[in-house]
Amino acid sequence: AVVTSSTDDVTALGLFGADSLGGEAYAESGVLAGSAVNTLLPQVSMLRSCARLLVVDAALAAHEGRAEDAIASFESAMAAGVHAGEFGLLICRLVESRIKSLVIESIGAAVARHPRAFDDAQLARLERLVRGQRVDFVVGFEGEWKMMRDLVQRCYSDDGGGDGVLLPRAHGQLMRELSSWSSVGGDL
Repeated sequence: AVVTSSTDDVTALGLFGADSLGGEAYAESGVLAGSAVNTLLPQVSMLRSCARLLVVDAALAAHEGRAEDAIASFESAMAAGVHAGEFGLLICRLVESRIKSLVIESIGAAVARHPRAFDDAQLARLERLVRGQRVDFVVGFEGEWKMMRDLVQRCYSDDGGGDGVLLPRAHGQLMRELSSWSSVGGDL
């Protein structure tokens, strides 16, 4: 038996044909289940740390006159930046941008400190690496927009006619889930 707590929930039953936003199954999954908001991104911070280590390795290689090893480490760090930005959220694109900035700054420092470590062909290769970098923030903003739209749809019943209603249980569950993020013992 489906138990509803308000007129809004009855409206949701009419729209969706089932209490898909309430009851036991809902309590287990929550509003954020399956949404990008609930996606953990631990790889982003690990990729940033990895890029830092690669940049240090590249600087050491440049100091020791191992230009090819330095370039390989710079290229790997740049690839870590690209990988960090692959998930279409703004934070991922910002981390990608910071990693690429770190690599570009480190290339400049390595060339300035050890100009004789690199021959002309290697300098040209580094220049191509630096000039070829772009970060598409539009994708990040679009991803954020889609994520927020998905989130709103989880708490608001609308059949496309603009006459939808806020679902109290879904909104309450969302607020509980979001508040757990800011608490000391939060789930995320």
